[in-house]
Amino acid sequence: MAARAAGAAGAAGATPPARELASLQRRRDRRRAYAAALDRAFQPRSELQALPAPETLVCRCEDVPLGKLDPAWSPRQAKLYTRAGMGPCQGRVCGPALELLRGWDEPDTVRAPLEPVPLATLASLGAEEASTSRDGGLDASL
Repeated sequence: MAARAAGAAGAAGATPPARELASLQRRRDRRRAYAAALDRAFQPRSELQALPAPETLVCRCEDVPLGKLDPAWSPRQAKLYTRAGMGPCQGRVCGPALELLRGWDEPDTVRAPLEPVPLATLASLGAEEASTSRDGGLDASL
């Protein structure tokens, strides 16, 4: 919220009044402290690492049991060899569990299924479609 307010003010070419900015910074700091407290309170206990059996499913989307994952594999190798993290959730469910169970510090990348497209590209496509429909579907340059 603080970033949004500061960004909106910056976009308008003005800076928020000092009192409002200080209030937003205090609110941001309180929320960050609360998030850190939640992280500490709900951090998984270390004894959970020894709990699952080899047949325990760690990726429900792709039906990958824990025993199918070699402990020496990296997150990328596990994904390529077993499809763990490649189901409909794209690793958002099994990723944190695998990080805990395999001790992976860095999860494999989670990519969005789409790429952003500049509006100019979409506008030019619309212009091409409009000219094609007027010409009866034929390219005038032929």
